[in-house]
Amino acid sequence: MTAAAYLLTVVLLGFAAALLRLPPLVGYIAAGFVLGATGVPELPWVSTVGDLGPRSCCSPSGWILIPVPCHGGWS
Repeated sequence: MTAAAYLLTVVLLGFAAALLRLPPLVGYIAAGFVLGATGVPELPWVSTVGDLGPRSCCSPSGWILIPVPCHGGWS
């Protein structure tokens, strides 16, 4: 039931943001605030999925974090 509550909240607020001509991402972020404030129990796999998103987006596109030397700049 908790997963259904998460999904329903995210879909409804994403759709509401789209109706207000805002990006759906605004609704998704608002859903996170609403779910966090209401005390809905956290699902253990949600943080794992949340960590996989940026990793899968950044690695193929070449955004791998490479240390750049502080001295010398980009010469």
